[in-house]
Amino acid sequence: MMRFVMGLAALALAGCTAQDLGLAPPEDGPITRALAGKTLTLDGAPEFQVTFAKDGTISGFAEGRWSVTDGAYCRTLTGPPGMAGTECPVTELSGDTVTFTSSTGRSTWRISPAPDA
Repeated sequence: MMRFVMGLAALALAGCTAQDLGLAPPEDGPITRALAGKTLTLDGAPEFQVTFAKDGTISGFAEGRWSVTDGAYCRTLTGPPGMAGTECPVTELSGDTVTFTSSTGRSTWRISPAPDA
């Protein structure tokens, strides 16, 4: 349960919307190549999945936008309501996993092809 809470906390955001930030589609680079067109599943909680579209949108249990600018990953969620906002966590890639670390915690996600990819 603690991993689940930490995972949600790492996605929890506060601040402005994607439109306020002007998040553009992700630039090319290692993070974009690892995430674009992929589905992420929270380690230890397979019911929590999000898909990162190549156009910079996020869908699944969380909705919003994502971007990579100058090699830094940022996301702005619009839902679920309690998680809306923007954050730019430290992002570590290792094989088929990505770990996000922010002031609210650390969560590890398994990367797999999106169902429609």
